[in-house]
Amino acid sequence: MQPYPAYKDSGDPILGCVPDHWRVANLKRVATFLYGQSLPKDVRNMGSVPVYGSNGTSDTHDEAITTAPCIVIGRKGSHGKINYSHGPCFPIDTTFYVDSTATEHNVRWLYYLLSILRLDAYSKDSAVPGLNREEAYERRVVIPERMEQSQIARFLDERTAKIDALIAKKRRQIDLLQEQRAALINQAVTKGLDRNRPMKDSGVPWIGEIPAHWSTTKLSYVADRIGDGLHGTPTYTDGTPFHFINGNNL
Repeated sequence: MQPYPAYKDSGDPILGCVPDHWRVANLKRVATFLYGQSLPKDVRNMGSVPVYGSNGTSDTHDEAITTAPCIVIGRKGSHGKINYSHGPCFPIDTTFYVDSTATEHNVRWLYYLLSILRLDAYSKDSAVPGLNREEAYERRVVIPERMEQSQIARFLDERTAKIDALIAKKRRQIDLLQEQRAALINQAVTKGLDRNRPMKDSGVPWIGEIPAHWSTTKLSYVADRIGDGLHGTPTYTDGTPFHFINGNNL
């Protein structure tokens, strides 16, 4: 990622300075957002063609309406969400799509470009939020030469794959630590800290054995009162010394 020999002002405050040989244009000069087609579930035939809705793949069909590869953009519901299909697919009528028939540029590069444009901000005012295609078309973007688009796409594929692998590894480590934490708490509160103490059957299947000198009882005998919160909506005041607890905290 070396600096280019020369840069120029893009004329757009968001883009700032860009490489001198890149073009700056509206998104409508780069791609056409084609409408997906209606495909009710009762007419879908089991096949190998993925069916895309705004949230991604939802089913399969035996017929595709796109070339490969293809970008699928949420139009209704999860509007602005970007999905990528390596093969031909069937985007339904809650989406737009872009394939080689709708752009002369590298489709993989265009996928990365669209993913940073925050298209979910271009919504129609209606009960069901939807992507306003005409407003999205007016977004200013940078356009490298076709060969450089391919280089950028390959670079991002390699680097993001490594990052995704690291994220997956970290998530697995977090899952293992969460399991260890739960097991540690369960061991301490149901078996105690001294593993050499005599044990007895608690009579409670999920608890199993407990130290011989421990007893079991109902929770209602341990807690004086188990109450629920107010059934109305309380007034929330920030900066007070008392914590606001709701169902999400439990």
